[in-house]
Amino acid sequence: MALKNVLVITNLYPYPWEPNRAVFNRQQFEKLAEISNVKIIVLVPWTSVAGNTARLKKTKKNNVEIDYCTYLYPPKIGRSLYPLFIFLSLLAHYRKIKLFRPDCMLLSWAFPDAVAGTLLAKLLKIPSIIKVHGSDINVHAQIKERRVQIKWAMQYAKSGLKA
Repeated sequence: MALKNVLVITNLYPYPWEPNRAVFNRQQFEKLAEISNVKIIVLVPWTSVAGNTARLKKTKKNNVEIDYCTYLYPPKIGRSLYPLFIFLSLLAHYRKIKLFRPDCMLLSWAFPDAVAGTLLAKLLKIPSIIKVHGSDINVHAQIKERRVQIKWAMQYAKSGLKA
């Protein structure tokens, strides 16, 4: 099955003020855009936005549509709730996402991105694909509350829409 529209949600992507951040993801998503329509929602924590709000404008580069989602969370406490905070922030993009009509969601980073994205994929009734990188799975999975959430997201990705 060819995927016409792929929605990517990740915190691992260059910011306008950090152009060399996570270039590996930028390159991979640009390659994917050669065969599918790709829209990326870059998750940006509110703690990184100070002084950069004006730079977070929707853009299109190398056939990839890029939008930014600033998310709020209480720093250093309640980290197991971060996926919920991200999900609630993503709801502000819900209308634009529905208009894009994604066939699937590519979630790049296990926690909290993939957990939050999986909640959104379930709401949209679309399958998800989770791309892990290392510390996102190796470190976060050591903490029981996060491990349970990561496992749930992985099960959803494995089973498609059945979870």
